[in-house]
Amino acid sequence: VYKVLVFNDKTTGDNISFKYYDIFADKIYDITEIIEFVPNQVPDYANPGILTAFCKPINTVTGLLPENGKENLNATLDLFWQPSANTSYYKVYVWEDGTTVPTTPTYSNVYSTTARVYSLKYGQLYRWKIGSVNDCSSVESSEQTFRIRQLPDLTVTQVQSPSGAESGSNLNISFTVKNIGAGNTAGILWNDAVFVSADATLSNDDKLLSNTTNIKQLDPDSSYTQ
Repeated sequence: VYKVLVFNDKTTGDNISFKYYDIFADKIYDITEIIEFVPNQVPDYANPGILTAFCKPINTVTGLLPENGKENLNATLDLFWQPSANTSYYKVYVWEDGTTVPTTPTYSNVYSTTARVYSLKYGQLYRWKIGSVNDCSSVESSEQTFRIRQLPDLTVTQVQSPSGAESGSNLNISFTVKNIGAGNTAGILWNDAVFVSADATLSNDDKLLSNTTNIKQLDPDSSYTQ
């Protein structure tokens, strides 16, 4: 029990507002009361007025993005959510599916409603949630999942060229490229370059014959011929 003596030069009721810090729970509570002030009143310490401390209600965040179950995402990913009322800051938890839910957040003391996570593993399923924190309470959102995309692996599987050619003459060359990886090319551009060399080693003295930018979407186990 604490006794607080409050003075006021007004003779009518007035709002008072202050905070109470609970050192044992490390929480801060708001206290707001209306008190009738009487001039020159002698404090009655034996019968103090009871002030009610309360914690501002806090809700879980909504509108988490990416949507639950979203797949084929990049390894550097932005997370978004809608703000929750009476929140001082947020905690972001991200962990690999199948592992223990972390007690330490990936990011703490986040004051905006977005966070960027880096170096996520390709093909990995992740779980994530957002914690909302104020002076005296905290809540956490439900868990959601997302999966990072698989990588493509473009390999030249066949080259067709004449066994010989005379200087100054034309020659026809064709090649086949196949995606042997588990992921598609995700709309990323790449170049197909053809060089002529006097040996089997690519070096600076080899001559570039063609360099074509490829804008095709190549799915796993798909191929094309140039």
